Amino acid sequence: MANKKISRISFLGIVFMAAMLCIAPSVNAAKKEAAHGEGGGEGEGKEGKSGGFITLDPIIVNLASDKGKRLLKVSIQFEPATQETAQEISNRQPQVIDALITVLSSKSSEGLLTMEGKIALKEQIMTKLNGILANGVKNVFFVEFIIQ
Repeated sequence: MANKKISRISFLGIVFMAAMLCIAPSVNAAKKEAAHGEGGGEGEGKEGKSGGFITLDPIIVNLASDKGKRLLKVSIQFEPATQETAQEISNRQPQVIDALITVLSSKSSEGLLTMEGKIALKEQIMTKLNGILANGVKNVFFVEFIIQ
């Protein structure tokens, strides 16, 4: 029985590390995409214009309820406040990921199952990221949200 628990913890650790290693290419791709959109058209002017969407690879965390037996897998996209936000997220990636993990893992499964809980979580993520990033984000979108 103890070996099963250790195997499950090891497996979850490997999945978590793989997810973290996959985030860097997505942030770099978003950075390049935002950089290509800077010249001409609706991307002109930096203030008040979006720099495209920034996509992070899925994040998996243990939820606070049920003694860590419930998992949340979430894929998030951000709408940056300015075009510089993609570069800033890339430069401050460890802080961004830490902020997301901290907010997500503090939630209970019961609170996240409701529409109000998901909306409140989006607002908390935006508040946390806007406290870290100089340029901030305008919106947060969940493109995958699984509680198991």
